[in-house]
Amino acid sequence: MLNFACEAGLHDCAQSAEPPNMSFYDISGANAVAPKLIGKYELPLMPHEFFLWDDPNIPGRALLYISIQRFIGDTVLVLDISQARQGIVQEVSSWNAPRGPFNTTIHSLSLSVDGRRAYLAYLRHGFMILDTSQLADNTPNPQINLLTPPESWILWSDPGLHSAVKLFGKPYALVTEEVYGRCPWGWVSIIDITNESSPRVVSEYKLDPYNILEQCGAFTANHYRVTSFAAHNPTLTKNLAFITWHSGGLQAVSIENPLQPRQVAHFLPPPLPSVQTEDPVLSSGLDKIVVWSYPIINDGLMYVVDVRNDLYILRYHGPFAQ
Repeated sequence: MLNFACEAGLHDCAQSAEPPNMSFYDISGANAVAPKLIGKYELPLMPHEFFLWDDPNIPGRALLYISIQRFIGDTVLVLDISQARQGIVQEVSSWNAPRGPFNTTIHSLSLSVDGRRAYLAYLRHGFMILDTSQLADNTPNPQINLLTPPESWILWSDPGLHSAVKLFGKPYALVTEEVYGRCPWGWVSIIDITNESSPRVVSEYKLDPYNILEQCGAFTANHYRVTSFAAHNPTLTKNLAFITWHSGGLQAVSIENPLQPRQVAHFLPPPLPSVQTEDPVLSSGLDKIVVWSYPIINDGLMYVVDVRNDLYILRYHGPFAQ
């Protein structure tokens, strides 16, 4: 579990007294009822998200790739947590982003299944790919290398890219764009990564009218300030992308043809009449739906969180449901 102080002005939260850290819990057996804290690892810099990579070739070997939001210095920190149960967490590598045209930071990253590539959502500096093969190969003193040079970065509008995930078995990546506070809010783009040194956007998926610039005049000032119809977190299967979209609910998008993504289903939860605390940025206006989390798919069911309303357990009915 990643712990760090959140921005009180954005999410109406109290500041944490402890430094940012990774906390490790035993949830096996009876501990599932009351998770047992088995260790903490204090992080030297302010993190934002992490990606857990399980080595498919070495059972029990696991690496955490942590995005560090810092304008100068470390951008990606990699921890070996294979022995966290024994209280051993080891920093094994890090990567410093080169300077770009904007003062911006990395938001998120994901790894290929084999662990040899990392896909970065680097806010205004856009999308880029790292070579992480030395970490995947468990090489001593592993190095991370940038495959997409700065001159080939796909620059984004402020604040920029939120998430980046590679499609299974296809030379494409899906990215979500984090844009709050204005119309058209952020949407989804699909990027051709056949040439890793020069990726290019080849298609988009938008919600009409919320992500259509020509439709923005229909929205009131209330919508602009305190809601979001932006894409947030994507979970991919071979032919489908399940994407949380804040007030746009949960979108099920066919990516069978990456050049023509299309909606095949959606879920819009009924908002509760009232809650104890409204999110200052996302639910203080007219729109009371904030579908937020990465959808978790397990045994035919999907678990997704609306941070204002509830945890929802869903079953998908549509193309590729099997």
